[in-house]
Amino acid sequence: MKKRRQGEMDKTIFLLVTIIVMIGVIMVYSSSYIQAYYSNRKMYHFFLSNFVYAVIGFIGMLIISKIPYTFYRSKGLSAMSIVITVILLAIARFFGPTINGARRWIQVGSFTFMPSELAKLVCTLYLAKKCSDRTFNIKKVTNLVRVLIFPGFCAGLIIIQPHISTMITLLVIIAYILIIAGINGKYLVSVSGIMLLISIVVIRFSSYAKSRILAIYSPSITGSRAEVQVLNSLYAISSGGFFGRGLGNSIQKYLYLSASYNDFIFSVYAEEFGFIGSVILILLFFILILRCIQLVKLAPDKFSSLLVCGIVAQIAFQFTVNVAVSLSLMPTTGVPLPFISFGGTSLVISMASMGIVLNVSRYGRRIKISRELQEVKE
Repeated sequence: MKKRRQGEMDKTIFLLVTIIVMIGVIMVYSSSYIQAYYSNRKMYHFFLSNFVYAVIGFIGMLIISKIPYTFYRSKGLSAMSIVITVILLAIARFFGPTINGARRWIQVGSFTFMPSELAKLVCTLYLAKKCSDRTFNIKKVTNLVRVLIFPGFCAGLIIIQPHISTMITLLVIIAYILIIAGINGKYLVSVSGIMLLISIVVIRFSSYAKSRILAIYSPSITGSRAEVQVLNSLYAISSGGFFGRGLGNSIQKYLYLSASYNDFIFSVYAEEFGFIGSVILILLFFILILRCIQLVKLAPDKFSSLLVCGIVAQIAFQFTVNVAVSLSLMPTTGVPLPFISFGGTSLVISMASMGIVLNVSRYGRRIKISRELQEVKE
């Protein structure tokens, strides 16, 4: 791979990510200025912060798209990233600020960082590296146990923050990469059973998790915060109609939806842009995910293929869950809408991940061209 020169990146993926991020920047302002004014009298507070992170993420995506993906396969980088991730997760859990009953952040002055977002990317890189190693046989149970130690430890630190939604997202990424890597069927069932059991235990002993599940079945009985959020989300989406109320004209963002610029930003978007706008946004994500899946087939090797698989699995899962939550098809989970929901760490790391995908596309595109030339010669 070192001798192969980089080609052009996939412009479709780049354009789709850029458009979705721009929509996100606009929607963060539209959905947050009421809350921002109510909190600190600064209507542009969340917008300016998100805009800065979007610019940082965009620059980072372009730079990373130039770095050969083989760089992430080095042992030194892998070991260093594992150590840093574990340390940051531990610092956040045991020394970070307590916000809404959880310790998920590292705060330095006004700057906050969520290590769990970094953990998802590092675990993806780690699993892609391990499962693509020619000397590694994933069908052996001892190898499978060894490879799951680090991701499992990360999941454990995340779950005691607590941050159930991120833990579930991480488990989905792990399962998806293992499936693509060729895990033995009986081991897959065992791993899935363990993951399901862990989820049930967590929900059983988490009062807020249980209330969010009950909110789907009885969203108007007890009037809990989760149930009120679900109802207001449905009101927002239904009142948007076919064409929407227009940008900036949402009613539910007037402090009815407490997470209007984060967890329920899709609800505000649907209220302002209606059914047509919602379909357009869903299509943008669908095309992006489909394009990344196509890239998996053109990836130059197993490592890059698994790498793209893990990244696209995270985007697809978070997008599906966020929209499903807004439509009251799933319990309120706190899963952000990729590239759109407010959150600097999530946005920057998501765009950095797409930078890796874009770099893989530089090599995949050249392989595609070489295959076509070979077919023409034949």
